[in-house]
Amino acid sequence: MCESTVKVHVRRIMKKLKAKNRTEVAVKSTKILGLELRDAARGLPESEAVP
Repeated sequence: MCESTVKVHVRRIMKKLKAKNRTEVAVKSTKILGLELRDAARGLPESEAVP
């Protein structure tokens, strides 16, 4: 995979998460994944998960 391809993907992720830099992407994605893992551990289906 080329460096330019990675940069394009990172920019798209940043745009979707409305992040200003890669650090914000890391923080926001950790929060998102943390909520999903927490809800899954509680046995909640995605439709009942807490946003």
